[in-house]
Amino acid sequence: MTPNANDPLALELANATMRLANSRDKRFAQSLLDWHASGKELTANQMYWAKTLIGRAGGSTADTEFAKSVSDDIFATESADQTTLTAAAEVPTTADMLNLANEAKLTQIIERSLVPFQAALANQNDERENNLARRQENFNKNAVRSIAQVCVTEALKRLDARVPRTVNIIVKRADGSSHTETGPQHPQYEELLRMVTLRKDDGYVPGIFLAGERGSGKTTGCKNVARALGCKWYANGAISADYQMLGFIDGSGSYHRTPFRDAYEFGGLYTFDEADRSDSNAVLAVNPHLANNEAAFPDGIVQRHKDCIITATGNTWGYGATLEFSGACKLDEAFLSRFEIKLPWDVDTNFEQKLVGNPDWYAHVQQARQRIRNAGIKYTIDSRAAIAGSKMITQLGYTHAQAAKQTYLASLKPDQRKIVEGLAA
Repeated sequence: MTPNANDPLALELANATMRLANSRDKRFAQSLLDWHASGKELTANQMYWAKTLIGRAGGSTADTEFAKSVSDDIFATESADQTTLTAAAEVPTTADMLNLANEAKLTQIIERSLVPFQAALANQNDERENNLARRQENFNKNAVRSIAQVCVTEALKRLDARVPRTVNIIVKRADGSSHTETGPQHPQYEELLRMVTLRKDDGYVPGIFLAGERGSGKTTGCKNVARALGCKWYANGAISADYQMLGFIDGSGSYHRTPFRDAYEFGGLYTFDEADRSDSNAVLAVNPHLANNEAAFPDGIVQRHKDCIITATGNTWGYGATLEFSGACKLDEAFLSRFEIKLPWDVDTNFEQKLVGNPDWYAHVQQARQRIRNAGIKYTIDSRAAIAGSKMITQLGYTHAQAAKQTYLASLKPDQRKIVEGLAA
């Protein structure tokens, strides 16, 4: 193919292919000529080798505008100290390309090329820094909030431990009068007061079952509610026969009433105490009286009073014996279903401490309880023992050891007593 006369670069490359003595240089020059002849513009690297090959062949160099701009940028002479590449120059080695003059120029080109990327990278870094700052700020806020919550909770616990919980509740009674409850009370006492104000569709208060450790104040809570309502309180303990709740007719035909019958007929708050210690067959006989508006007693059918409130207490929920309460009985589900409201009533240490009234003695009791738990002894020091011991100390002048011996230590074995009092080796 004859080069175009108006294309100096093509002419020079064509002449170089004929003049170059080295066959490898000839092939290289021919490949550059073919690339240019195809209409494709030579890259800066290709133009560099074209200039070199044309110079080896003894010709001049023709530049396209693109190649010229690159050539001028890279190879232009800017000072007397800069190495000038001429047409007659040999192919530069790697060392030649990395001389100080070319390195400085290449650095300038690279820097100009990287300016947009550097700006974008700077923006990304700024955004990342801002995100990190916002995340750190949010973390600090959450951390401060969490720490404050922990501190407030701990402060309230300590304050509650120092000042026994008291209540100040105004109760509106059925007769229109009001009663104010003050002083220390179990935390669940307010709930119990609310529960006895509920009324079902039939107008009666739902049955309420209180379950908790012995000595936790379940019975006392029921008694206090009756006082707050201004009604009479009736109670009986565990039963083994139905007549203990329903009453009986003796040989002379006289009917003997029970607390349950009085509450049922005349109104008041009735407490079936220690219901989970009762015979299950005996309590089945009173199921109709607990759920219906009228029921049969030995002397006839009796209408339930609208203000008859029925409660029951137990150490368990009536599902049978536990390790702590092996004497508890399993109550029939039909009986338990009569008590729609279930109210947990465990020992509250703040309330108990107020009842005991002797901080040093109470601390002694708490330490004994902890040793019992640590040793795995199946025994409970209830509130009654703690209160009785406090009375012995204040009224009889007993020491802590003497009060403990006459209360919670009395039913333990000698080796257990040493463990509970911290005397075991």
